[in-house]
Amino acid sequence: MTAVVVHKIAFIAPPALGTLLMIDGQRFEVVGLVAHRRRDGQQTVLINWTSHCARCGQPFSQITSMTAKAPNRRCPAHHAPGVPVTAGGRERKRQFLGRHAPSRAAR
Repeated sequence: MTAVVVHKIAFIAPPALGTLLMIDGQRFEVVGLVAHRRRDGQQTVLINWTSHCARCGQPFSQITSMTAKAPNRRCPAHHAPGVPVTAGGRERKRQFLGRHAPSRAAR
């Protein structure tokens, strides 16, 4: 079975475990669902994601609602709200793809 890949957090129903979210080459995977009671008393589901920090590469996890603008892309040690992930992350992605992507000649 192949994983479902999405590009934004906008779910109507809870996503399946293993669903992948791709944001500018950064991969987030659904590793759990958490039942939650909102302040108004309604039950909802929160999504537990795992990824690697865009700055240091260490794994981290976070929880979002079923609809969210974007998850945090850095670990708690490098959390920087409002500061976009920039050239450093793109450079690491380029280096990773250079090592792991098939060469153009092989395609």
